[in-house]
Amino acid sequence: MATISFYLDTRATGRDKPAPLKIAIRHRNKATYIPTDIYLLPEQWDAEKQKIVDHPRAVMYNNKLAHRKLDVEGELLSLAEMMLRKDAHLSDMLANNNKLIDELCKQNERTGRMIDKLIEK
Repeated sequence: MATISFYLDTRATGRDKPAPLKIAIRHRNKATYIPTDIYLLPEQWDAEKQKIVDHPRAVMYNNKLAHRKLDVEGELLSLAEMMLRKDAHLSDMLANNNKLIDELCKQNERTGRMIDKLIEK
């Protein structure tokens, strides 16, 4: 299952300028990042608690982040549900194909026996 967290991306801005806070979605050693449109100084972000601190809009931003995280979790659950339905559909198709293959094999056996009888005569 994917994990969701927040990531203060200081790679391009350095430690002394506001950096973009992003939603990080990680799954099977891969990550994708979604912008939040929130920019913070490194000292305004508590990575361990995943909270904004010492910022004039900390409460509002933390509420916004909580809602965004719930939205992303909902989308991931919808995707997982869709994949489960798709897998179930593929399993049904495979079962039907196996039935068809069994029926074709039976028909081939009957045809082979009929040919054998014709050859014997």
